Amino acid sequence: MRLSTATAMLSLVAFFALAAAPGDVAAQDAPAATDGPAATDAPASEPAAADPAAAATPAATGAAYIGTWSADASQCGVPQDQQNAPMVVTDAGFDQHEVHCTFKNVTPDGDAWKMSAECAVEGDAQAHDFSFAVAGDSLTITDEEGTNQMTRCP
Repeated sequence: MRLSTATAMLSLVAFFALAAAPGDVAAQDAPAATDGPAATDAPASEPAAADPAAAATPAATGAAYIGTWSADASQCGVPQDQQNAPMVVTDAGFDQHEVHCTFKNVTPDGDAWKMSAECAVEGDAQAHDFSFAVAGDSLTITDEEGTNQMTRCP
């Protein structure tokens, strides 16, 4: 069964919200983010960078949002096959447990980036638009449902 766009968006919003609440077990996996075309051969249903250490670094691509992010430092070491795993962002998209997104369009917007992505949430394909803004080690993710804060993992 295919999720509706509204259900899909709620799944992504739930991911961001649950990532902020380390005690919750409903957090989902999110694919790595980029500012250009996808740089991975991984299918949309698999993470582009399952190992947080394998994610591209901001210095390599120039995009400050690239890295591993979580709402709580205790989530930084959680493997991607578990709920509450951190969000691993690359220049191609992002992965977080059962959410995998490939960036289709990334547009710089002042100190932020507007993204259009094709995502698979628990295997269901859906489009999602959002923005990333980075200030130091803080990532702000904004979409039509609201804003969420994450911190860069060491």
